[in-house]
Formats: sequence, structure tokens, C-alpha cells
Amino acid sequence: MKTAVKEKKSEEQLEEETQRERAAERKAMEDEEDPAVKAARERTIDARQEADAADERLKEAEQELEDVEQEKREKENLDAADQGAIQGATQQGIGSGR
Repeated sequence: MKTAVKEKKSEEQLEEETQRERAAERKAMEDEEDPAVKAARERTIDARQEADAADERLKEAEQELEDVEQEKREKENLDAADQGAIQGATQQGIGSGR
């Protein structure tokens, strides 16, 4: 539990640091007087925002994959347990009939 809390805290700290960096980039772009440099900074900011969004989609997709695989493993385990129970019940039924 403590590890998860530390991990979440670290993620929050990283997010805060990233937000500060992005704000500094925007401020530098706004303060820039050279139109070519300003445009290049703006493209860089836009590209980073797209990369951040793509990274978020990747994390969501990875989590979904993990969830689906876990669900599949659990279902397979249940199916195997059910098969064992069915075989056990069948054996008991056969034994009772004798």
C-alpha cells in the first residue's frame, strides 16, 4: 500500500513539474519578439501537447490490455476449477450409483 502511495505521489510530482515546464515554455513563447522563433516555439509546444495526449492514450490502452488479460486468466482459472468440480461430481455420481 505504501508503495502505491509513493508511486502516486511521484506521478503527481512529475505531473506538477511537467506543468511548470509547459507554463515556462508558453511564457517564453509569449515574450518572444522574433516571429520566426515565436512560431517555432509554438510548434514545439503543440507537438509536446500532442505527445502528452498520445502518451496518455498509450497508458490507457496498456491498462485496458492488462485488465482484459487479467480477466481472461481469471476466466480460464474458473473454467479449470469448474471442470475439476464437474469431474469430481461425475465420479461421485458414478460411485453412488454402484
